[in-house]
Amino acid sequence: LEHTCAIQSGAVRCWGYGVDGNILGNGAWVPSMIVETPIASGATDLAVGQYHSCAVVSGNLYCWGSDSSGELGNGAPGDNAAPELILTGGVTKVTATNNTTCAIQSGALKCWGENTWGKLGDGTTANNQNPQTIIASG
Repeated sequence: LEHTCAIQSGAVRCWGYGVDGNILGNGAWVPSMIVETPIASGATDLAVGQYHSCAVVSGNLYCWGSDSSGELGNGAPGDNAAPELILTGGVTKVTATNNTTCAIQSGALKCWGENTWGKLGDGTTANNQNPQTIIASG
């Protein structure tokens, strides 16, 4: 990984290499050896991929950083220099790998991003820029 993030009293703190896709979420495109705070309060879960990060905040999912394979889940290519709302309501967990992200929303498993070797679990090998329901709630 190129950066590190942690939750401290509901705030997301990130530091490290911030050039490629601004994985620090601080709105700047430079490395930072100081701690940045892309989310100030309400975070309950956090996932750090190689060049992107996502956080669950008050039941919503926010992601930021590199979007080389659709791992941000915002439906459009391009990096985000600050957290962007991806899923609204009912989000409890998030996980990330190099270029793939998955989250639990209202009991359903949703995944998006790079799909090499079918790692999204949707029966294809095509990358997807939007969250796809892989396992329905129930």
